[in-house]
Amino acid sequence: MTETTTFRQRRRAVVASTIGAALEWYDFTLYGLASAVVLGPVFFPSDNPVRGTLSSLATFGVGFFARPVGGVIFGNLGDRLGRRRILVITLILMSASTFCIGLLPGYQQIGIGGPLLLVLLRIAQGLGAGAEYAGATLLAAEHSSDGRRGLVSAIPTVGSPIGSIVASIVFGLFTLLPDDQFLSWGWRIPFLLSVVLFAFGMWMRLRVTESPVYVDTQQGGAAGRVGVLELLHRHPVPLLKAVMMNIGPNASSYLPTVFGVSYLANTLHLPAVTGTNAVIIGNVFAMVVLPTAGLLTDRIGRRPVFIAGALLIAAMAFPFFSMLDTRNFAVIAAAFVILFSIAGHCMLGAQASILPEQFPTEVRYSGVAISRELASALVGGTLPFVATALIAATGTTGSVSILVIVVALIAAIGAALMRDRRGRTLRREQHA
Repeated sequence: MTETTTFRQRRRAVVASTIGAALEWYDFTLYGLASAVVLGPVFFPSDNPVRGTLSSLATFGVGFFARPVGGVIFGNLGDRLGRRRILVITLILMSASTFCIGLLPGYQQIGIGGPLLLVLLRIAQGLGAGAEYAGATLLAAEHSSDGRRGLVSAIPTVGSPIGSIVASIVFGLFTLLPDDQFLSWGWRIPFLLSVVLFAFGMWMRLRVTESPVYVDTQQGGAAGRVGVLELLHRHPVPLLKAVMMNIGPNASSYLPTVFGVSYLANTLHLPAVTGTNAVIIGNVFAMVVLPTAGLLTDRIGRRPVFIAGALLIAAMAFPFFSMLDTRNFAVIAAAFVILFSIAGHCMLGAQASILPEQFPTEVRYSGVAISRELASALVGGTLPFVATALIAATGTTGSVSILVIVVALIAAIGAALMRDRRGRTLRREQHA
């Protein structure tokens, strides 16, 4: 392979990974916003608004519990069959699920069948997402040079705020419709528009070559002989540390973007557009923070950047709600920027390179996907639901803040226990 071709393939891998991450986070941000605002009355009508919101947020959590299963299935296949092939499959599965949600009849049309089908599509969406983000960042990491892995691995994660921004803008525009039109058809259009990102993402992904690190392992005869059981048998300690570390970004992501949006709309009774605009502003800042954090990991190490983000989350746990309670949009936006954009995305920018460096090539896809998605199920999928229930039970946000502090400290400890492999190769001899 010539030097020019190598650069071209690296660029394609980064772009394709970024588009895939954008589609995943378009889908999940869209579903999170819809579950906080509209899916309750459409699929779970109830005389008690809190009960309808809880039911809607529970379906949001179902997708997260499907993600570890997808991480096990597709991560294992990615280690056996290659990264590129599996990333095509996950892209199709996620996109088809999101598109079908936009076509799904509600409770008034087909009764209990509506909520049941919604849950099934949410599970399918979660299965695909369970290996999509992990595989996208892993593909970029394995195409990158050793000295710039932090930056190159962090660039595809910019797809996350891009997808969230697009989802928030599109969904926010349709919330401006009259309530009856928004509830009947307006909320569906953003789900159907996901096909545009899918078409571009598929075109790019089919042009990417397989990871050179994986190809080396395949030629060495190691690929195809190992999988999830090998990961659990030979690398349980790195996996546990990775799970601990990964719960931090979930708290910083889903506390503001799902629960925060719901809290603003249903507890503080602010217009729905308040939360979506705050999410948009937070994601604009995140687009700058992510590559900056990745670059810093190449300069000063992976762990310091991640731990700084985790400690900032703990410091913001109580002020975040105090800032929301002001009902002042500028203060609300600042709360989202500090907790979500700066703290959360410092962790995500470092996570993109630190996770692949903890596992050998033969089990790397499984290790990255399972550790990420198990943490997502434990914290990301449950946090909005648990936070809503805690406030309903206690009448105060203090219990939620304490929960966030505990989660952030666990993540910081997990990162501190990891080995910093900055600048070292990802090829097999690294873990010999």
